[in-house]
Formats: sequence, structure tokens, C-alpha cells
Amino acid sequence: MGGLNSTYKGPLPDTEGPILFDPMLGFPEGRKVRKMHVTEDEMASAMIEQEYRNYCTHKLIDLHSCFQKNFPMNWRCHHEKHEYLNCSYEDQILRFKEYERERRLLDRQAKKEARAKRLAAEELHE
Repeated sequence: MGGLNSTYKGPLPDTEGPILFDPMLGFPEGRKVRKMHVTEDEMASAMIEQEYRNYCTHKLIDLHSCFQKNFPMNWRCHHEKHEYLNCSYEDQILRFKEYERERRLLDRQAKKEARAKRLAAEELHE
């Protein structure tokens, strides 16, 4: 109960659409470039499903190869599993931060537009 009252009323970024703001906005020295460590061909040959093809795929491939090498004693792959889960967690945190950054920039843009509209209305009344 009360979920409707506590929802965010401001503009929300479109998660499926393109990025609206310059990714370098607010980063004077630039940002660290994220790169894929494996190619599409390597992911296809490792039979990685589409939903798992992300920046942590190289860790997932290592985990799968460890599972194959150590079967049926897969507990020996705890280090690879930990690395993959940690990479996935960090990737998700980065995506959360990007979403939050986009939301705040949309909020900032809406406030600037409202202020400009208010100032224009004040000039008309004078």
C-alpha cells in the first residue's frame, strides 16, 4: 500500500531507446572505454545464449570450460564462478548508475525548461 503515492513523478529515461545526452557530459578527462573481451564468433562457438552476451561473457566462458574440465566436481570452479558473479554485479551497478545519470539529466533539463517558461511568462506580464 502507498506505492502509488511514492512513485517518482519526474521524467524517466527510456531504457529501450537511444541515449539522449552526451556520454562525455560531466567528464572533462573522458571516461574509461568499456570493451568486449570476446568476439561474436567466439560467443557463438561457445554457445553462449543471447541474454548472457555482455561485458562479462569472457568470465562466463571461463566458468563453462572449468565446469567441463572438472565435471562432476564443479565445486572446484568456485573461483571462476565468483569472478563471473562479481563481474555481473559490477556491470549491473554501472547500468544502474547510467540510468540514474540519465534520469537526473532529464530532471535538470525539465527544470531549466520550466524556469525559462516562467521567465518568459513574467516578461509578458511586465
